[in-house]
Formats: sequence, structure tokens, C-alpha cells
Amino acid sequence: MVRWEPNARGRLQQAAMTLFYEHGFDTVTVADIAERAGMTTRSYFNHFADKPAVVFAALDTFAGGVVDNLATTGAELSPLDATVLAFAQTAASLALDQPEQARAIRALIDTSAVLQERERTKMAAAAAAISNALTERGVSRRDAAFVAHTATLVFTTAYSEWANAPKTDLPSAIQATLADFRHALDANSELSQP
Repeated sequence: MVRWEPNARGRLQQAAMTLFYEHGFDTVTVADIAERAGMTTRSYFNHFADKPAVVFAALDTFAGGVVDNLATTGAELSPLDATVLAFAQTAASLALDQPEQARAIRALIDTSAVLQERERTKMAAAAAAISNALTERGVSRRDAAFVAHTATLVFTTAYSEWANAPKTDLPSAIQATLADFRHALDANSELSQP
């Protein structure tokens, strides 16, 4: 009989990530994770829907934080500036300041087609939630979709670059990536001028 101990979800996450880093995502089973955590497979499924869910557990919290922060950003900001600010505020509030861990997770995702597909699905769901929050601010549905997907791209680009070569804190990296994005748009529009 497995004895109950506190923080079961955290222990399962820790066990899963350790095993994934040691053996690769595809070779580890849910039973392996539960055993490493000193729990049962049933306990695992009480906390996570499937094996990939443990890798992306923080993303749901993060997306909800972006939506919450978006609701409090000033109306004087453009929808894109407000959304990118909400990403930066959420990154700061969740203390996503562990580039080594971010780098390891990025490498893990890059080794698994299952995780890459789940990441795309999760980011699309986050963009949809952000788009809905933008429409509640009065942004048209079409513009909200453009802004949500653009801000999500800005965030994922910043996060990936920051994880691989952190030169500053993540919130600053997110804002700098937005500036780079705008610069790229301006440069391309100048090239297309006759």
C-alpha cells in the first residue's frame, strides 16, 4: 500500500521530468513515473490526463495568468502592446527565471513528435483564450485573433531565445522581442516600397 504524502502533483512532476531527462520521453511509461514518485498509476491519472500533460502542466497556469493580466492592462495601450505586457507580467509573477530548466524542457520537446504536437495544441489554446479576452476588451474578433497569435509568437520566440542564451530577465526579453518583431515588419515594408 502506498502511503499518502503531501504534494503528490509536484512529486509526480519531479519524477516524470527526472525520468524524461535520463531516458527520453518516449521510453518512460506512466507506471515508471508513478513508481519513481512512490505512488500508483491511478494516482498519476488523478493529477494528469496523460503522459504529455505533466510536461505542460505549468502552461495552463501561465495562459490563465496572461488572460488575468490582460484584464488589468491600461486601455491606452494598443491590443498588441497590452497582450505582450500581459505575457511579460505573467512571466515575472510566475518567476520563470530558470533558464537551465527552460533549456532542458525545450530540448526534451525537440526530441519528441508527441510533445511537439502537444505544444502546438497548447499554444493554440492559449492564443484562443487570449483572443477571447481581447474581444471582451472591445477588439474585433478578427483583430483579436491576429493580436493573440502574434503575441504568442513573440512570447515563444523570446522564451526559446532566452532559455538558450539568457542575457536579461525573461520579461525584458519578451519586450525586446516585440521591438525586434516591429523592426522586422518595418524593414520588410521598406523593402516592398517601389
